[in-house]
Amino acid sequence: MGGGIAPARQILDPLYANGIVLTGPDKPVVLISVDWCEIRNDAYDRWRETIANAAGTDSVRVLVSATHVHDAPVMDLEAQRILDQHQAAGRICDLAFHEETVQKAARAVKFAMQQAQTVTHFGVGRAKVEKVASNRRYTLPDGRVSFDRTSSTRNPLAHEGEEGTVDPWLKTLSFWNGFKPVAALSCYATHPMSYYAQALRPDSMVMVAGYGESAPGYIPTDRAWEERDSNLHDWCWVAPGAEKAMKTALDQVLK
Repeated sequence: MGGGIAPARQILDPLYANGIVLTGPDKPVVLISVDWCEIRNDAYDRWRETIANAAGTDSVRVLVSATHVHDAPVMDLEAQRILDQHQAAGRICDLAFHEETVQKAARAVKFAMQQAQTVTHFGVGRAKVEKVASNRRYTLPDGRVSFDRTSSTRNPLAHEGEEGTVDPWLKTLSFWNGFKPVAALSCYATHPMSYYAQALRPDSMVMVAGYGESAPGYIPTDRAWEERDSNLHDWCWVAPGAEKAMKTALDQVLK
C-alpha cells in the first residue's frame, strides 16, 4: 500500500480491472474500476489517456475508479520519480508494472469493442446492505462520542456500537439485450478491507463511489469538527466549513 503498511506476503486472488464501453452516435464512454488502493495524479491521467486512445474517444469520457482495497498498489508516478531522483530507500510504486498494467487494460478495451453487443434496455435497482459499512463515529455506553472505530478493530464496544450515518444502499445499473443481461455496474460506498498487511485479496465490490460521512475524514461534516473527531488530525485535508462548500458545489453540478 505505497509504503503505508508492510508489503503483502502472498497473493491469494488476482486483482482485476473491470469495466464496460458504451458506444453510440457519439464518442464511446468507458467506465473502469481497478482493484487498487489509489490511482493518483499523473497515474490517473495515464490511465484515462491510454484507455481513451484504445477506445477511440476523449479522456474526459473515461471514468477510472479504484476500489481502494488495502494490500493493493498505490500508484503515484511523479512521487516515485522524486524518490528515485533522490535515491530514497522507500518506494511508492513500480513504474514499469504500472505501465504494463495500463497497456494490458488498453488491449482488453480494444478486444471488448470487437465483441460489442446490442443494448435495448437498461435497468436500475437497489438493495439495503446491513452490517457491512459503519461510521467511525459511535456512542459509548456512558453517552460519550468516540471516533476510534478504525478500518480494522477488535474493540468490542466499536463492534456493538450503532452503525451511524452511512449510505446503506447497494445500487445497480444493468444493461440488457431484450431479456438477456449484457452487463451491470454495482456501487456501494464503503472502505473495503480484506486482509491487512498480509496478502492481496480484493473484496467483492465492483465499484466504490466514495466514503460515508466522516469515514476517513476527507470531507468532514460540521458535526465532526464540533465533536473533535480524532481522525481529522490524520485524514482531514480541508478546513472547517467544507461541508457547506461541498453541498453548494454538488447542487451546482446536479442542476
